[in-house]
Amino acid sequence: MTHRRHAAEEPLRLKLEGATVLELITGSGKIEVVADGEPGVVTVEGMRPPRRGRYRRSVRREGKRWIVHPRPGSRSLRAHCPPGLNVTVSTRSGGISLQGPLGEVRAAAGSGRIEAAEVESLEARTRSGRIAVRDCEGRARLGVVSGRVLVERAGAVALLAVSGKVQLREIAGKVEACTVSGSVQVQAEGEDDISVITISGNVKIQLPLEVHPRVEAKQMSGKLRNDLPEGEDVRLRLRTVSGNIAIGSV
Repeated sequence: MTHRRHAAEEPLRLKLEGATVLELITGSGKIEVVADGEPGVVTVEGMRPPRRGRYRRSVRREGKRWIVHPRPGSRSLRAHCPPGLNVTVSTRSGGISLQGPLGEVRAAAGSGRIEAAEVESLEARTRSGRIAVRDCEGRARLGVVSGRVLVERAGAVALLAVSGKVQLREIAGKVEACTVSGSVQVQAEGEDDISVITISGNVKIQLPLEVHPRVEAKQMSGKLRNDLPEGEDVRLRLRTVSGNIAIGSV
């Protein structure tokens, strides 16, 4: 048996036994994942005690994936897993907190904040709520309808946002950001191209002083300021209908 019945105060305990993905689904409630568990074991708090095989309907193994989906679906879940595990989480209403080191992470919230710290890669989207990424080694693919986006460090970023302030810091590679309304600030290492498109909002790009970018900027109204010598190190493709564009050093 890979999982067993528990008393009300005990968490659900799953043996990975070759599984590489943990998937948590809840209709309404907060989801937390913390990579501080023992090797080969995942524990999940917040599940109702089993009754007439309830766990058999709420917990299942599909290939290399453990899926935990409480029924009825309105439950807050807290999972402890081994470092490096791949994680997929989704909630219609509620925040998501992911504390690594984790592997490949996918997170979706209908309404709620998403926070991720120390992940290999990230795909996160929310209709309403903030997205905060502390450290993503690889690419962060982010989508938000209404809410602020803050990335403190990432290998690369692809972002689609409708409304909200965007701050991207310490980005090692390529940046692709498209917004409708809201300012966009990018601090990059100058190792790859940067593309920012916004309809209404200011754009600010910061690069190391020794980087000489090729600037391709278009705007219908607003000012353009470039404090860096132009060259061919990286390409900056910047578009705004209404807003200022500023390019400077870190």
